[in-house]
Amino acid sequence: MKGLWRDLFIKVAYRIRTHVWLFDLIRHVYVPPKNVYRKVIIKGAFPVRVTSHATFRIFNHGRAEDSAIETDLFWAGLGNGWEGTSLLLWALLAKDAQCIHDIGANTGVYALTSKCINPKAAVVAFEPSEWVYERLVKNVKLNGPEFDITTEMLAVSDRSGEAILYDSGAIDSASVQPRSGVGVWSFPVSTIRLDEYCAGNCVPDLLKIDVEGHEQHVLYGLGELLAYVKPTMLIEILDEPTAHGVMRAIEGLDYRIFAIREGIGIERVSQPKRVARSDRNYLLCQAALSRRHGLNEHTSHGQIMAALDR
Repeated sequence: MKGLWRDLFIKVAYRIRTHVWLFDLIRHVYVPPKNVYRKVIIKGAFPVRVTSHATFRIFNHGRAEDSAIETDLFWAGLGNGWEGTSLLLWALLAKDAQCIHDIGANTGVYALTSKCINPKAAVVAFEPSEWVYERLVKNVKLNGPEFDITTEMLAVSDRSGEAILYDSGAIDSASVQPRSGVGVWSFPVSTIRLDEYCAGNCVPDLLKIDVEGHEQHVLYGLGELLAYVKPTMLIEILDEPTAHGVMRAIEGLDYRIFAIREGIGIERVSQPKRVARSDRNYLLCQAALSRRHGLNEHTSHGQIMAALDR
């Protein structure tokens, strides 16, 4: 029966490609497997449900190679597909945050999630890649004036000035970390230290940092604010050098570290260590915050979802 539904979906999908409203009707009846729906071209805006009373809209640009995140959100929903556990955890943390910085904001999924869950919070989204930044701005505007998210086309680093951004054209590939290869191009971007940025703006108590191997430099750029504020952080760690740099930056600050196992939950660890390919995000927080949100040594995906809905 599943095979019959899949075959029927493929036949219909290629006839109505790009019509998001028709796919919206279909997904209430049948959700195809990921390897099928990622081949289907969908173009247009659609709603993303965070909780029963919190929703935002996002635009899918239709190209499979650079709209995989939006396509996953469309079919699987927030919390069930791309970075599902990370997004649920982020929404939970955003509920009582006052100033939120999304560093490496991409097209704005995390920034939009935090704003719809906590409209009173000040939200700043940093994205240095111009073509991705344009999509970020479009998504913010799509949600109307109540989504007053500040967008900055800046690369956050440990020095203010200029750096070279390397971009392969994939939606989540741009980095100021040097790289080479076929299809990689480079161009200058403006950089900013967070302590300098915060001199005239709100100081974040919640950070998401996803900058493709440059995470420790973002922390260095906080300067004395890191020890003074001790912000809660959801941070991507892709390799050992980044892990060592992050650990060095937070040394002596009494951070608890939780590894995020997408679709499974979180577990407390002594230091970042990847178990599976999808295990790249970590929560860094103080003990009081983890207790307040009921984040124990092991907290399941379902428990995080239940806490968010309370």
